[in-house]
Amino acid sequence: MSIKATVEKNREEFIKHLVWIPVRELLVKFIEEYNIKDNAVCLDIWSWSGNEVVYLLWKWYQVIAIDGEKMSEEVILPRISDKEKEKFEFKQQKIENLKLPQNIDLAYTFYTLQFCNHKHFDTTIKMIQDSIIPGWFFVGNFLWIHDDWKHLIIKKKEEIENIFSDFIILSIKEKEYDRQSKSNISKHRHEIEIIAQKK
Repeated sequence: MSIKATVEKNREEFIKHLVWIPVRELLVKFIEEYNIKDNAVCLDIWSWSGNEVVYLLWKWYQVIAIDGEKMSEEVILPRISDKEKEKFEFKQQKIENLKLPQNIDLAYTFYTLQFCNHKHFDTTIKMIQDSIIPGWFFVGNFLWIHDDWKHLIIKKKEEIENIFSDFIILSIKEKEYDRQSKSNISKHRHEIEIIAQKK
């Protein structure tokens, strides 16, 4: 099997594994605690297995899912009804080359911005923020200083607060824990989760 075929096979298995992971607590908390209008337009940047996409559609929101791989759409579609498909749109885009609508009520991004090319991070986060309607929300996470993924984008709390200077930070929470990977390698995770409302 070629290297490319091996990578594709492993990615497919990884995506299918993610389907069984519960919806992220951060998103569930946000939906439960904040008054989100019916038919709100939600943007899921890097939809992966689509768990959060399916959850938002179940809540009767409109969802635009973005991922670099068509496979993300392929694992979402069988899990939603014809009615939900009317509220669903998929865009295949690279994280560094996003083209976003300017009418977003909720921009959700989890384990995404960490993987952005370092030189494109500032323009990417600004593009996401610019897509959000004033008064509406960003929900997502960033890696913090003690995380083992040192080669990815890591931000200090003060840097994140500065990035969201045009937002009201409603919640900012640190999480630190150890996790075993599928290959049985222990990794130390150190993250900041944020809910912010655009001024």
